[in-house]
Amino acid sequence: MENNGFNLDTKISELFERFSRIFKVMQWDVAKKFNISPIQAQFLIFIKKSHNKFCTVLNLANEFGIKPSTVSDAIKSLEKKGYVVKEVNPADKRNFFIKITKKGKELENKIKNWDKNFVEALKKIPKNEKLMVYKNLLKILVALQENDGLFPFQTCLNCENLYKKKKNKKTEYFCGITEKKLKIENVKFDSCNKFKKIDIL
Repeated sequence: MENNGFNLDTKISELFERFSRIFKVMQWDVAKKFNISPIQAQFLIFIKKSHNKFCTVLNLANEFGIKPSTVSDAIKSLEKKGYVVKEVNPADKRNFFIKITKKGKELENKIKNWDKNFVEALKKIPKNEKLMVYKNLLKILVALQENDGLFPFQTCLNCENLYKKKKNKKTEYFCGITEKKLKIENVKFDSCNKFKKIDIL
């Protein structure tokens, strides 16, 4: 029961906001060393790990919740510096994929661990507690999208290929593509080229 003006939901929201500020500082510290912006650094990391079909201006705009024109400007800058190239989509020659170059991969390797201090702090938390936090954070992401119509994102939890089975009164989840049991630590987001969105949870 909440009392003395303590609202748990509000406090959790305030913690997220504080983490957001911390992450922005971390990203700026790393990005400025290589004369790129934080969003350009995020684009490089995303493009490096994602399938071609997700590396388009429109998808990046949806993924990061920004205007396509902002994405285009950032990509033009990265292209000018030799970190990415545009490749025509053979299925639709009016559109193109954004691909990372060898030079871009070298830079991505230097900036991808921008959150290393945060990761080090997480190592102090027991694994079972981290798994519970991870599971609940994924659920919050899905709930946010459903409630507020936010830009789409990918996770196994809202993928059409996810299915469940009952075993010994417990619910087990499986990937319809791999047919393997899905443990919470194996949940993917942002990088599965078989992702098909549905609304669940």
